[in-house]
Amino acid sequence: MTNETTSCALLRIGFFLLIGGIIMLATVCAAQQSALELPDYYPQRFSGAGCIDSLTDKRVVIDDGTLKLSPNTTFHTLKSQFASRSQFRVGMRVGFIKNSQNEIESVWYIQRCR
Repeated sequence: MTNETTSCALLRIGFFLLIGGIIMLATVCAAQQSALELPDYYPQRFSGAGCIDSLTDKRVVIDDGTLKLSPNTTFHTLKSQFASRSQFRVGMRVGFIKNSQNEIESVWYIQRCR
């Protein structure tokens, strides 16, 4: 075999290993997400989800993205269908639902971020 043939074969193997790793990671993440037991009052889908980096009365930063809170934003936990904003902290994984003005209208606790 020539060096060019060997290099090409190694690149193909590396490519398939990379793709396989990505698929395995996606499968594990999907399995973790579906393994969460959420209460019946939780929505079937969220507009988005992530970890809270910062939370004020008017804005929340989730995974480095700043989002505006609606004046009527509601908060929900696994133990309480309606909760206080003060129960939410940096480092919590949440799901959220946006309204037609692209503001968050509800925030749903999922679990602690890792």
